[in-house]
Amino acid sequence: MTTKLAFNQTHEDRIHVRDFGAVGDGVTDDTAAIQTALDSLPSTGGEVQLMDQHRITSIQVKRTGTKFAGTGRTIFTSDITSGYAIDFGLQDNSNVVTDCVATNFSIVMENDGGNGIRVRSKFSEYRNIKVIIEENAQAWTLQGVSGGPYYNYFYDCDAEGNPGDVDVNQIGWLLEVDAVNDNLGCNANKWFGGRTSALDIAFKIKGSQGSAFHGYTMEGTRTAVIDCGHPTTSANCNGNVFYTPYIEGRPTANPDILYCRANSAGNGVVFPFVTSIGSGAQKVDLNPGNGNFFLSQFGTGGGNTDIDAPNWVFNLPANTDIMSFKGPRPAVKWDNTGVGGVDITVKNASDLSSTARAVSFTDDTTDLLEFGQSQFTYRTATSERIRVDDTATAGQTAMLLYDVDNATLARVTVGAADSGGTGYKGLRIPN
Repeated sequence: MTTKLAFNQTHEDRIHVRDFGAVGDGVTDDTAAIQTALDSLPSTGGEVQLMDQHRITSIQVKRTGTKFAGTGRTIFTSDITSGYAIDFGLQDNSNVVTDCVATNFSIVMENDGGNGIRVRSKFSEYRNIKVIIEENAQAWTLQGVSGGPYYNYFYDCDAEGNPGDVDVNQIGWLLEVDAVNDNLGCNANKWFGGRTSALDIAFKIKGSQGSAFHGYTMEGTRTAVIDCGHPTTSANCNGNVFYTPYIEGRPTANPDILYCRANSAGNGVVFPFVTSIGSGAQKVDLNPGNGNFFLSQFGTGGGNTDIDAPNWVFNLPANTDIMSFKGPRPAVKWDNTGVGGVDITVKNASDLSSTARAVSFTDDTTDLLEFGQSQFTYRTATSERIRVDDTATAGQTAMLLYDVDNATLARVTVGAADSGGTGYKGLRIPN
């Protein structure tokens, strides 16, 4: 009776590279033996087991369902000066491989120009893999082709440069478009953990939509931690977001954290921990107004927020408690302080004073606030809490307030112009 494995292969499909002539001493070239083992798998794939040391030039994974399994001590060494040491890409029929698993090995590239791993697969997993490169190279490349690379998962996958070099064009992760058709990129891939170190650029995103990076660590970066921008159109470089990353520059460098080129939109960094970036910028946006954002830096110089999205729309459902900001006397501020940008600050405003507002949308000249059907429950002992720039004349109704305690409806009228300047009207809501 045949037992099924976790990745839906059988024990009969598990092979070892030593049975195909691999020596595994780190000196003998094992390229041919490993490639023969990979190519001997059936069309449904199987598991290829590796040894602790392998010297290779370049190998290709061309079978759907391949599991490429290191020992946890497996180290590949490659001396190529161009191309990729390992390519998870196209089947013999030119379709992308799917449902592959690569685990538990490292790759050391010995020469400038030699790239580590190229990924053109979909529905595949990469776990516990490290790639170390020299100059003018990429550790990892996701390159767009017809049908991929989509829906891949990367767990604790690392990229590392040579800290003794000057980091000329050392890129940890390159998300690239197809060499011929730049409409083909790398969509909806996900990262969980992982680390980059001693690189010129940690992530260079030239062609990707909807990729998510969770808890990634980026250390020792020289030029740009995250560099976004498609060759021709932001329609194919958008929606890529880094959630709670750890970001650190090199002591002698001043990297930009988020560098958004003209052809990027909706790419962002959310709640990072940032340290040792010198005079580097939080965000450089060469096309303001396209929705790239950097939200809530912590660490050195912390507390800054930059939202570049002047046309945000909130579509609110028709129910109660649509938007809720909770905490002791919460406050929201929408403040257009940058050129072409909108900044958002949300904080627990325990220091709220009699001159503060619970909600304030402002362009630094007047306070702006537009209501559809909204309900506010707010109690305080002093003074005004909401202001509206309203063009209505004094005495006209600007809002209706429902008194929950007394079940009554009250009209709130626009007051006279005050110190806000011409055209500025205020609403005063007594308690």
